[in-house]
Amino acid sequence: RLARPDTLWTVNILARNVTKWNVSDDKRLQRLISYLHHTQDYTQACYVGDAINDCEIAVFSDASFAGDLTDSKSTTGCYVVLIGPNTFVPITWFCKKQGAVSHSSSEAEVIALDASLRMLGIPILMLWELIMETFSTAAEFSGGTSSHKKSKTVSKENQLAGGDPCQRIPSVDWIPPSLPPSSGIARCTLFEDNDAVIKMTMK
Repeated sequence: RLARPDTLWTVNILARNVTKWNVSDDKRLQRLISYLHHTQDYTQACYVGDAINDCEIAVFSDASFAGDLTDSKSTTGCYVVLIGPNTFVPITWFCKKQGAVSHSSSEAEVIALDASLRMLGIPILMLWELIMETFSTAAEFSGGTSSHKKSKTVSKENQLAGGDPCQRIPSVDWIPPSLPPSSGIARCTLFEDNDAVIKMTMK
């Protein structure tokens, strides 16, 4: 399941039927095992041909509309890769049944895009930013670094700690961020194939 993303949907369907197994599930399982048996020579090829600064995270998101015949719920699919001019390395992927019934393919695609960005896109982008800061020198990037932005956060805390009490009232609910501020050196590109969702996202 972790090495064959082409079997995720089938495995998820069968796993949800463990407590209500029937003869049809036996046939589906036999077909899955037969498919794996006849595709043992399938391999995944990855290649890296660029420097770390020329690579970025790509998130491919898609959704099936009302693919489950029992409850008409859609399925979210996400595929995250590291890409560059001469680089393509799959990082992770997931296939997850949506919790609500969508009334259109665009609605299902929006839910899939949100889940892909929230569950994989943003966490991997934070990790890739840390990797770039660790394995690259500060001279290779232009603009502020994380240490520079951290000093801004510290100065904000010092500013709120002292001064006129009347000036502190508008910022009385200010809370320091729980995560370190982003330096903005890493990039993440979302790939969406639904024109309506693309227009809604741009709006």
